[in-house]
Amino acid sequence: APTAKRYTITDKSKAGPDFAIQGEYVGQVIRRGLEMRVGLQVIALGKAQFRGVIHWGGLPGAGWDGEEKDLVTGKRNGKLTVLRGGERSWSISAGQAVVQDAAGKVVGNLIRMQRVSPTMGARPTANAVVLFAGSNADQFQGGRLTPDKLLQVGTITKMKVNDFRLHLEFRTPYMPNARGQGRGNSGVYIQ
Repeated sequence: APTAKRYTITDKSKAGPDFAIQGEYVGQVIRRGLEMRVGLQVIALGKAQFRGVIHWGGLPGAGWDGEEKDLVTGKRNGKLTVLRGGERSWSISAGQAVVQDAAGKVVGNLIRMQRVSPTMGARPTANAVVLFAGSNADQFQGGRLTPDKLLQVGTITKMKVNDFRLHLEFRTPYMPNARGQGRGNSGVYIQ
């Protein structure tokens, strides 16, 4: 919201209690009489408010069919966050989400998970050209660093290339008060 304080956090130790809730959860839920895999992505919206996206079949890239999803909303009250929408409630605490039907019966349990790329932290190959390693932006036209050594937007590589392999690691900032494109919206355009 225009009146909300906008802030960006890149150090998770400074993110506050909502950051510990935000993330991805995966598990099993009884739905239409059948047990099925489900993924839940929880998005912090600031001031203990949350939105959740339920992906029936699993998380995007890990079982979800790209079509069937539901939206839920809710808030954190102390250590318990409850999201509601449709026929179920999703109670999140201590890294898990307990799912209850409209009658209050437990119909599922999800565990918070952290997906990590198998190439995270990979060392450059012997013939690699490292364009950015967090210390300077010399390999970029108009390259600038933030005070905490992040590469700022609007840069283009100086080096011209043909065929190449790109290894990119990035960290999306925690911006609970921002919405849509105003959040950690970054990209790499290869032309």
